[in-house]
Amino acid sequence: MTTKEQIDLVKANTAGISSTVITDEQVEALLNAHGSVAYVSYKICLLKSSNDAISLGPISLKSNADYWKNLANLYLTEYEQEKQAELEKASSGSTIFMQRADGT
Repeated sequence: MTTKEQIDLVKANTAGISSTVITDEQVEALLNAHGSVAYVSYKICLLKSSNDAISLGPISLKSNADYWKNLANLYLTEYEQEKQAELEKASSGSTIFMQRADGT
């Protein structure tokens, strides 16, 4: 189950200037589906990485898509490390399987 702390952490991880606004309910649904703060942060950063450059006459605002993509890569790396740690923990017990000498 998703906790308020997890939702707040995802929102803090993905805070920044972007036209994409993610509600607490959306964050909670993503956390329930994926279970990892790092992975949900990664997905939200990718959503925010859309090209939002604006030009209006002589005024233009550059896109910050590269910022969000770099931040997404940071959270993807963190997620991959979480998964690796889970695999190592799951396989830390005895993995020796004995077989009979006659192969049955």
